[in-house]
Parts: sequence; structure tokens; C-alpha cells
Amino acid sequence: MYAEQTMIVIPIPQLAQMMDEKRIEVRNVYQSQVRSIKKYMEEAFSKKQVYFPPLIAHTDQQETDLKTLKMRMIDGSKRAVALTQLYKTNKKMLQNSEDNKERIKLDIILSETAIGVQLFSGLTKEEQDQLYIDFNTKGKKVALSKLIEYDSRNAVNQIAHQVLQQNPLLRLAGIETEKRAVIRPANKKFLSLSQLRQLVVLFITGKIYMRSPEFDVKLNLQPEEYVELIDEWFNELFLLYPHENIGNYEKTILASFPMILAIGYYVNEGMVRSTAAARKQVMKRRMEALRTVNWNVHNREWQQFNGQFRGSQRLYFFNHDKETLLSIVQWLKSQKTLV
Repeated sequence: MYAEQTMIVIPIPQLAQMMDEKRIEVRNVYQSQVRSIKKYMEEAFSKKQVYFPPLIAHTDQQETDLKTLKMRMIDGSKRAVALTQLYKTNKKMLQNSEDNKERIKLDIILSETAIGVQLFSGLTKEEQDQLYIDFNTKGKKVALSKLIEYDSRNAVNQIAHQVLQQNPLLRLAGIETEKRAVIRPANKKFLSLSQLRQLVVLFITGKIYMRSPEFDVKLNLQPEEYVELIDEWFNELFLLYPHENIGNYEKTILASFPMILAIGYYVNEGMVRSTAAARKQVMKRRMEALRTVNWNVHNREWQQFNGQFRGSQRLYFFNHDKETLLSIVQWLKSQKTLV
């Protein structure tokens, strides 16, 4: 397969015009997918934090003059359709409400933004289709460890990375960087990176998500204040059980992530909108109340919560659902504060 390649840049208004004039042939797309991309685009444009990988297209022409160019999309049809729809829909909404400042701002950004196109020529249709398959099946997803370390836009990733850097005991307790889940009891690392992100989101929103959400969240405190708060919480957690064994499910129920989530919810309940100083004070008081708890994995107290015994060692595992988590939270709140 031999093909010539060139890079061109198409302003979004020009892209919309080319789509209207049927000079861009796109692949079949589902409108539900297009809507999701449009929603992401609108939010990203509003924050001025947007980057789209280049569209991949093919042309049979020698010239790349945008006034006459015709091309067939190889990869990026959904992005091209979403950008076009967002641009045209925003224009229509502006006509109906000219004093909408957010729409005006979005219109300016869209009108001044261009998207790159990697343009191929000299390929047969079969080769173009094979290239599409290659792009969508042979690409490697970015490892979560790299996402957390290098993602400068997402506040959750930034805070998770800083907590990891700042807390040596957390690193010694063990963070699973290769897998999204920690399988007990074989894996004795305390948390996975995905679980760490869930805890960060919990400290920011006060809400329990059953898996790490893939969206950014609104911060009520400065990022560094969250880092300090979560760092201190982990230190309090390691006072309940030594960090070197806290991931060992054969020894402690604190190796159960539902229990860790429940404790995180317990210390944050009703405090999300408070100052950092107030949250630290309440968090320390609530964590101190847990120091008399018997955290041994064989403590029969755990059987009052939904779950089941597993394995030859008959270890008790909690159900991973909100009902079970909230019932654990209520039990945590019943523990007496140290005198």
C-alpha cells in the first residue's frame, strides 16, 4: 500500500460548509454517539480546554484548495458531524436569543477554531476501509498511571497524582498501577489507581460513585487543599491499621474497598461545602472514633452487612452496592468517640 500524505487545517465554519455542500463523505454514525461528543465539545469549549486529534480523510484530487476540495472520511466521522451540528445549532439558538452571552462566546470560539486533517491520497476504497479498521483496533489505550501523571486538565487526576507524590505511607501500602481492579485476597496492594480516583471524587463531591467517573468535577476548595485533606485522611487511616498490612485481606477488613469507600463517605458527610480547616477538624474527630474498632477480617460484626463468604478461607466479602455501603456508614457513625 503506497499513499501520499499531507496535513491541512480546516476552520470549523468551512468544515460545516463542506458538509452542507456534500463535499465530505462520512461513514455511518449513530446520533446518540454524536450527541455525547457534542456535549463533551460544548463543555470543553466553555472551559477553553479542548483538543481534538486530527481527522483522517482521503482525496482523489491533486489540489487541496478548501473551496473545491472533496474528501472521504477514513476516521473521525463522528467528530466531523458533531462539530458541524454544534456550530449550526449554536448559530440558530443565537438567532432566537441574541443576548445569550454563553452562546455568543461559544460562537466566537467555534468561528475562530480550526481542526487538523491528515489527508491521504492514492489509496483504493478497500485500503481506506482497512486503514479505518487499523486506527480503531490497533491503538493502545493510555494507561491510567500515565493519565493520572500527565493529565494537566482534569482536577481529579491532578489531585490523585499529588496525593501519591506527597504520601510515602500510601505508596508503601501499595498502589496497583497495572490493573484497574484489585482482586482479593491474592493481591495485597492497598488500592488501584482507579479506586484512588474514586476516593478523590468522593472528597470533592461528597458522593459515592460505584466506579471512577470519567468527567471533571467542580471544586469548592483549592486543589492543594484537597491534596492536604486527603493526605491527612490516609495518615489517620494508617493509625487504624499499619500501612504495611492494610491491603492484606487475610488480616483486615480495611483491605475491602467498600469499607474504605464507606469510611471516606462517613468523614465527608455534610462537610463538602465547608472550609478546609473545618473539614480537617471534623475528619480527625470522626476518624479518632474508629480507633477502638476491631478491624480483623474475621470479626463477626461484618456479617450484619450484605455480602457472602468466599474461598477456602471463608473470608467475608461485602456486596459492592450503595445500599450496603450506606448501611456500613450508619454503623461507623454509631462508634463512640475516644475520650
